[in-house]
Amino acid sequence: DIKERFGLAPMVKIFRQYIEGKGNEILSDRSARVQDANNSNAKATTSTTSTSTSAKGKPVKKPKKKKESSFDEEFIQSLISLHKTYFDIVERYFERNQVFHRALSDAFQTFMNNIIPDSNFPPYHLLASYCDHILKNGVNATTSFSNLDIEDQLDYVVTLFEFLAEKDCFGDIYRLQLSKRLLNSK
Repeated sequence: DIKERFGLAPMVKIFRQYIEGKGNEILSDRSARVQDANNSNAKATTSTTSTSTSAKGKPVKKPKKKKESSFDEEFIQSLISLHKTYFDIVERYFERNQVFHRALSDAFQTFMNNIIPDSNFPPYHLLASYCDHILKNGVNATTSFSNLDIEDQLDYVVTLFEFLAEKDCFGDIYRLQLSKRLLNSK
């Protein structure tokens, strides 16, 4: 009984809850950025409107709405950083203890499969778009990635992919983006 109260199990539970909390903060940050963008779009649309005619022939103003982007590098980089940090902690300080590795995986599986409030894109879609962006742009003057960095980033994408419950949805989006990339490269 004392082992259960003061042993490894409570530490693992706290570790998992802490990581889930950090992951949910990242989801909340994404949600806040989307809300801010929507609010700034709403303010901008009052001045930028297009006109059409109503049934009575009078001009009616329709607001132009800027679409939410499915590419959010900050979101994916935050997830990568979170995983990398706590994976390193498990490896170094918890001596690669499998119970802590499992807690890390469980925490990521929990928040990686949550819906992001106010966003049209779930995490699997954002991850697929990030992967597409890396592969589309490759190493060029506009990115700070080297070939090694691209491989590392794709390795991290695969790591995050493992936590997704809807891998088939990721695959569908990725295939669609791949086909667009291939068709546009001609």
